[in-house]
Amino acid sequence: MTWRSAYGGHLREMERAISDALVISNEHGMPFDSVVFHSGRVTTYHGDDLEVPFRSHPHFTRLAPVPGPDHLSIYQAGRIGN
Repeated sequence: MTWRSAYGGHLREMERAISDALVISNEHGMPFDSVVFHSGRVTTYHGDDLEVPFRSHPHFTRLAPVPGPDHLSIYQAGRIGN
């Protein structure tokens, strides 16, 4: 199994899980058709100019293993891999 085929399978599983969550939200009166994942932002310690070591939010990293702050991953139902 190659990295590319394994990641493709992972994305299909994530698409299923996110699609299921969107269906459930629609059933409960919250009609969303997309989800936005943010990697996070750089922050500093209170009263200091020293940056807190950055780590991407896990929900973002599961979809897009891209390092660094302020990235967005937008999921629209049925559009992963298209």
